[in-house]
Amino acid sequence: MATKYYKESKRNKDWLLEKKVVDSDEILELEIDKLGVHRLAKLHPIMSDEQFEALKLHIEEHGQIEPIWVYRDLIIDGRHRTKALALLGSKTVLAKEFPWNASEDDIRSLIMGQEKRRHQTKSQMAIQAMAMWKGALGFEKQFKTKAIAAKEIGTSSTAVDRAAWILKNDGEVHLKELYETGTTTCCMRNINNIETLYREIKAKLDREAQEILKATQGIALAPDEENSIDAYVKLIANSERAEVIKEVAKRLYKKAVELEK
Repeated sequence: MATKYYKESKRNKDWLLEKKVVDSDEILELEIDKLGVHRLAKLHPIMSDEQFEALKLHIEEHGQIEPIWVYRDLIIDGRHRTKALALLGSKTVLAKEFPWNASEDDIRSLIMGQEKRRHQTKSQMAIQAMAMWKGALGFEKQFKTKAIAAKEIGTSSTAVDRAAWILKNDGEVHLKELYETGTTTCCMRNINNIETLYREIKAKLDREAQEILKATQGIALAPDEENSIDAYVKLIANSERAEVIKEVAKRLYKKAVELEK
């Protein structure tokens, strides 16, 4: 059960500290302007403007409900709460201090364990897992396998696969937007989840494959190239999309098998 650690005085807007001990961890009052942000805190997405305003309003009305976590004067969890408090005029923030001898893995485990992110959607978690597995979207490679990444972040391997496929098919911009803001625009649609984005991009590639296939019709081929999949692949080799070529080749192969029956 959450405990209210500090409250707002209705008369003078000063923040009043109520120092308590929770789970045997001492709650410290730290000066905000002396704190920095740990690089691992960026494992989590920046809140959208709407999310941040809602958080700030909640803190203004109810005070700081949960302490942040700091490690060697660097915030590892709670940078949004700290920013909100500063904007509300507070000079201090309530915090728990992580052991100074903790390893980076210990810090990462703490960060990833914070409710698997209070404001993070399933799609954002999938994108993060993929990025930390692939070393993409500005993330350092943290996990050796997809399975480990999915387990650590708390998402499914299928969702990570979807994100990896989107990245491979020129979807980096969309993934970054979806991760950072919770929404992206693709194929003239506003999309807020990884599955819909996957379907839209796949449908787009399918349409392009159809157009390319139509463009090859009527082109004369040498006799030894008739019904040759390789010949058609050569005809569309100027396409920069490997998936389009594969899709066309796959369909031609299926047609060739049908003709042989």
